[in-house]
Amino acid sequence: VAVEGAILADEGAVPADRLGDEETIERVAQRPREPSRALGVGNRERKLEEATEHFAEAAKRKHAFWSAAARTSLGLCYYHQQKNQKALFELRRVGFVDKPTVHSVTALAFMETIYAHEGNLDELKKVRRERLRHLLALIDHASLEGHAAEKGYYLYLVGLAHRDNGDRELAKEALIQAKTLGPQVVGAELYSSITEALI
Repeated sequence: VAVEGAILADEGAVPADRLGDEETIERVAQRPREPSRALGVGNRERKLEEATEHFAEAAKRKHAFWSAAARTSLGLCYYHQQKNQKALFELRRVGFVDKPTVHSVTALAFMETIYAHEGNLDELKKVRRERLRHLLALIDHASLEGHAAEKGYYLYLVGLAHRDNGDRELAKEALIQAKTLGPQVVGAELYSSITEALI
């Protein structure tokens, strides 16, 4: 009863000073409990539905940066709800754009994952080519702007994409370029990942 009362007190249903009160104990004991609340079943699904609603609303706001992030997250929510076609629809809207962004690259990467799980190799290759095109454009932009850390990150992603394609030489070339920037530029964690990818 103390554990039950403590849980309910955390949720604001029972004041902490009344946990030992006979009336409160009786009320708690007689209260019907939903299986999802008692066992945690359905909690994830409920939160996923709420997240889907929030991201759908945020995607409608047409903010230059955050709407694309929200739409990518919306696609992931649909994917986790096993609504693959809806997921791909939202991700395509972010990924297949004229001007590459960090969001377009992320959306295309998630599309690759979905097509890989579906075994749709033709679409997987098409999306990977598009992601590589976006990454190379972002590398050029980072070079022009003098953003060496971003360039290193995108070179790392290019290396991984080439490796996934089976192009080991192209992968190695991109990873070596990223590694050459050094841990001071790309950061210790990314530098470690680059080094591991080269092994």
